[in-house]
Amino acid sequence: MAKPSKPKKKPKPRPLPATCPCGSKRPYSDCCGALHAGSRPAANAVELMRSRYAAFSVGDADYLWRTLHSQHEARAGDPAAYAQSVQHAARTTRYRRLRVLDTRPVDATGVAQVLYYAEITAGKLDRSIVELSTFAEEEGQWRYLAGTARAANTLAHGPDDLSIDHWDCDHAH
Repeated sequence: MAKPSKPKKKPKPRPLPATCPCGSKRPYSDCCGALHAGSRPAANAVELMRSRYAAFSVGDADYLWRTLHSQHEARAGDPAAYAQSVQHAARTTRYRRLRVLDTRPVDATGVAQVLYYAEITAGKLDRSIVELSTFAEEEGQWRYLAGTARAANTLAHGPDDLSIDHWDCDHAH
């Protein structure tokens, strides 16, 4: 007779950081933690991008889901699977540093862009990326609409040499 299987233990959540992972050097609770808790919305696209990076760092899948634009491709999927993926990444990935490289203000269509570099490691592997993110307001709040990410080690130039205007032409050959 087979032994009944023990219920799997729910992984412990990562303790919240004292200093915000977004790089502001402010207390987490006064910075992105306030956005994650719903105390206030992001004031602009850059603040939303920084808060989403911090949410990935702490594994706050609910915030990440709430701040996806309704037209984002992940919205067609399963929210529970999305949450599980975010929480797994928070346990196995170290979000080391974030740098905003360039921004483009809101255009006539209501879209703003942020180019950023995220220094990330998974185990001993460098998973750093540069991403051009697109944001739009929806129901009076900023939402993440889409992004194009590239592994930082595949770029022809270092992150400090990148701008939104030259994003499409910076490929390692």
